[in-house]
Amino acid sequence: GPSGSAASDLRAWTTHAVMAGFHESAAAGSLSLGDEARSQHSDVEAEAQYTAALRHCADGLLHSRQLALSGRAQARMRLQRFRDAQSDLQAARRVAQLRADVEGETNLVLQEAMVCDWLEDVDAAQQLVLDARGKVDAIDSAETRVRVDLAVGRSMVREGRYVESAIWLGDVAADAREVGDHESEIIAMMMQASALCLCASLDRSEEVFAQALSMASLRFDPLHRAAIYINRVLLWIRKGEPNKALDDLRSAVQLARFQGHAQLERWA
Repeated sequence: GPSGSAASDLRAWTTHAVMAGFHESAAAGSLSLGDEARSQHSDVEAEAQYTAALRHCADGLLHSRQLALSGRAQARMRLQRFRDAQSDLQAARRVAQLRADVEGETNLVLQEAMVCDWLEDVDAAQQLVLDARGKVDAIDSAETRVRVDLAVGRSMVREGRYVESAIWLGDVAADAREVGDHESEIIAMMMQASALCLCASLDRSEEVFAQALSMASLRFDPLHRAAIYINRVLLWIRKGEPNKALDDLRSAVQLARFQGHAQLERWA
């Protein structure tokens, strides 16, 4: 993201645009500030900036409106405001359809599938993944294909297809690495490690969990670090190492409380 000085300049420029009534510039500035906050996992700040951007999105600024709704949904999802996130994503999809933006709509469908996953509504998530998969052939974007493949891999794990999903998700992690989608890479590795554990490839599972945890730590990503610790507990139980399982549970609870994330703490 921008340096402290550049971020300060952007904030001042955006404030000037708001006060002067330059709505397009104000929306663009607030969007950039929201993206920067979200990249730093400052989700409360990101949610506020995207909400500010939406206030300046007049009827003609459909693309900015779509980006602000999508960004706010992602921030709200990390803040456990899942129903609000879902409403934003559905509103953003309507805008994407108005703009005939198939790629944007597909990514919004995938985000909603993830929200349904957090809500533990597996059937709705599966249906949204099928919807996204049906659109992907019309899209020339390696990044979107990675996200669709990640969602397909998640569905495979939910269906108990552990051997197949472990291979699939290993490929997804490699593809995500190639396009620079670090979040998808971390999630793919975490799910691959879980699938490997469930099909008794315990040493390989341990190796992939360690790689995913290292990457999440390097990227200062407490949400996925906590999720990795929670998922790794089964590995330690299967390896007969209860003390390591307890250590991971303690780490997960500590990270969940740091974020104020009740659902992660409940899962731990």
